[in-house]
Amino acid sequence: MSLVDYLPLLRGWEFQIWYLEAPVTVVKNRVDLIKRFDDYDGWLLGISLICDDCFANPYIHYPTIPLTSLMPYGNYGIVGASMWNANGPYCPMYLRPNPLSSAGLYTVDYIPAYPMPYKTYGVAGKKGEFRVELLAELGTDSTQDSAHILHMSVARIVITEPEVFKRDLKEILGTAIPPTLMDFCRIALEKEPKK
Repeated sequence: MSLVDYLPLLRGWEFQIWYLEAPVTVVKNRVDLIKRFDDYDGWLLGISLICDDCFANPYIHYPTIPLTSLMPYGNYGIVGASMWNANGPYCPMYLRPNPLSSAGLYTVDYIPAYPMPYKTYGVAGKKGEFRVELLAELGTDSTQDSAHILHMSVARIVITEPEVFKRDLKEILGTAIPPTLMDFCRIALEKEPKK
């Protein structure tokens, strides 16, 4: 069991959708940061995007898992994933009118098999805090010099009131806190400071 399984019993969190405020232009040989989730603690539930090049490559950077590419060509053109895929992203709309051009209209959705925490501590011998980031670049196989991520939305759970969340969690779990929860959300399980 993880902390997400306890959410219906806890207060101090809410469901939110984050939207890309304006289209993002991506170019070859440059990685751009779209969003770093450092505004709240919480979990990423899913991502949906629309872009105009099948080689536009938005991806999720998280230090404990391999890069999760949201490139339309990789998820549809190669893998053929056009329906929900519990193992990774899928591409429900792949409109490439000219096979000699990478321009078109593409959607990619990603719903991880289990919600992805925004934050982790200490990865592969490195100490410190690591956050989920959304990055983007344009693949070198693109026939265009630049492309656009026209829309992106991220469904997420955010801990809006950490103190209330912590108090409820301690009431439910008492002192029997499973070790897996300790690593999963260390901040929520911190001991109260001594007075």
